[in-house]
Amino acid sequence: MNKEQYIKMIRAGLKKTKVFLKRAPNETRINAYNPMIMSLHRANMDIQYILDPYACLKYCVEYINKSENGMSKLLREALNELKKGNHTVKERLRVIANKFLNSSEISAREAVYHILSIPLSVSSRSTVFINTNRPENRISMLKSDEILQKLEPDSKDVFVEGLIDMYVNRPDEMKDVFLADFASLYNVSKRKANNAPIAENSDDEDATENENDEKITAFRMKNGKDEISMVGFTMFQHIDARLQHIMRTKKPFGGILVMVLGDFNQLRPVGDKYIFQFNNSYNALVDSSLWSLFELFELTEIMRQKDDKTFAIALSNLAKGTMTAEDIHLLRSRIVSTENLETIRDAIRLFRSNAEVDAYNRIVLSRLNTEGAIANAYDYCVGDGLASIREKVLNNVKNLKTTETYGLPLEIDLKVGAKYMMTVNIDTEDGLVNGVCGKLIAIDYGTLQKTN
Repeated sequence: MNKEQYIKMIRAGLKKTKVFLKRAPNETRINAYNPMIMSLHRANMDIQYILDPYACLKYCVEYINKSENGMSKLLREALNELKKGNHTVKERLRVIANKFLNSSEISAREAVYHILSIPLSVSSRSTVFINTNRPENRISMLKSDEILQKLEPDSKDVFVEGLIDMYVNRPDEMKDVFLADFASLYNVSKRKANNAPIAENSDDEDATENENDEKITAFRMKNGKDEISMVGFTMFQHIDARLQHIMRTKKPFGGILVMVLGDFNQLRPVGDKYIFQFNNSYNALVDSSLWSLFELFELTEIMRQKDDKTFAIALSNLAKGTMTAEDIHLLRSRIVSTENLETIRDAIRLFRSNAEVDAYNRIVLSRLNTEGAIANAYDYCVGDGLASIREKVLNNVKNLKTTETYGLPLEIDLKVGAKYMMTVNIDTEDGLVNGVCGKLIAIDYGTLQKTN
């Protein structure tokens, strides 16, 4: 057999374009590999050139659903059984859904996530589908039977209003809003004109309303601010000015409905006035009070101390300066003399300064005769830059106080059995958030990969 005959034999069995790598006779049992990847990955590989995007996508989907082989057969059998009986469409869907859920194979970890209602994936970005096909090629959803029965027999308004329809019928105030911004920034809610409750499709807030004789359509923009007590007058003015610039309007906050949450029974913002106070006499003359535009809704149910109502009421009265004799007696009953401090060794201490906190923590840790270790922070620079500048920055970081590093210390003294508190949010879904306390049970030693 010559080379030409050999190529023809191979070509006879091909149905699509394929790349053949030139090999020596002794390499017939070696998978396709890339020398550069091999030196970095150092593991078995079998790579192929991607010449057909559809085939690549098909391979990925089949690989993900490898455990679902045979699922189609089960669903077909369930569908054939349903066709024999007198079932409604809703009942058919329920049977098929149950068959799919009860026959799917999932890993133990995925099962735990489902049981605990933990999301299988988390993304910092969400997507909105915009059907940009020609109008005659778009798929629309029919309105409910209840609404269809109320329409005139010759009415053609039988489809639910879609995103593009809402964009076309948007109010005049939003004519300068682009379709992409409309889809990503606004949600739509509707209510009757007689002040009936709004049936919203989102819990987000927003702004512009378009009224007609039958209904009010509100386009609600996503915006909110927590811990408003930490926002001062100056910062509030800056936020207002920036939103007006972004939304290209002189309306307060750019026409966006703003919801703020917080407790004003706290220290005022550092270096600023309270949000409801003017910064100086000049501001009082030339500026309008943004705070006067807000409507107050007081939350009266206490959640943090809900298990100790008496203590919760005493704290509330203390903040308002309206303490009763019972409140004072309750707080005084918790006074402990210096001699008896050792009897409540496990109680959390509150100190006036960070230096006093660090000193007390060192004393407590030194008393523990358990396994210990020092966890050192690893600082690094992101991006390109001169080596001398990067080294200087890293050296300066070591001298920063914890108040300048978002509560992250240069080193942590770890002792088994000691109590520790998180000072930053790590995983909100798992409850690992700022302020959570826990006891160190064991120390797992390892090497940070970046430092070897």
